[in-house]
Amino acid sequence: MFNTKYQSVLKFSDVWITSIVLILALPLAYTSAYLLFKSERGATYGCVYIMSFLLFFLPILRVKKYSKAWRNNLGLNKGKWPIGLTLMIGVGVGLGYFAIKSLVWGLQLSLDSSKINVLRSILALITLQGFASIVLGPFSEEVFIRGFLYGYMRSRIGVGFGLLVQAVIFAVLHLDLSFSVSSFGLVFEGIVVGFLLGILYEVSASLYPSILCHSTGNYILFVTELLKAGEMIGVRP
Repeated sequence: MFNTKYQSVLKFSDVWITSIVLILALPLAYTSAYLLFKSERGATYGCVYIMSFLLFFLPILRVKKYSKAWRNNLGLNKGKWPIGLTLMIGVGVGLGYFAIKSLVWGLQLSLDSSKINVLRSILALITLQGFASIVLGPFSEEVFIRGFLYGYMRSRIGVGFGLLVQAVIFAVLHLDLSFSVSSFGLVFEGIVVGFLLGILYEVSASLYPSILCHSTGNYILFVTELLKAGEMIGVRP
């Protein structure tokens, strides 16, 4: 079921050098974006674009040192499933997770559905903020965390422990720095989601199901936040 025979071409130095470069790049990316856009929101999304670029291309550069088959080494291959099944499971798991979460913890959004601008909700993907949150963020994070970091860890410490470690890393990267009770709840949820995405990668032998699942979740969160802020509510005379 799992890809236990997989062997990463990476060395430990590749992992920590790339990680340090990304850590150092983060404040520089945010500062540069803030100077350009002159607002916190603009700086946040500008930073997402810059960091997404680095999260995607730095792992490729490290892997290409050792192998021309960098797509396979980073999980960007077709895998075991046909395209239709990949799409169905990737999106289905994302929708299913949020459906279960809503049933267990209750819906956190109470709005008159007749007033929701459905078209704007659908088109959220093509806004600069939506594209960053729904496409760039999930794609680059999956390449770095699952394809690059986990790809190295599972060939060194095994599938089970590797899945746990990459899930913790995923949760920490999404940590709310307010350190409130709710922020630690988000860490636990991040570990669960990270583990789920890692399982999708393992059983499919491809990153695409986890990318689709991640993107589906981010789409739901993005549209929900816009709804809460009133940006998706149709204006009636």
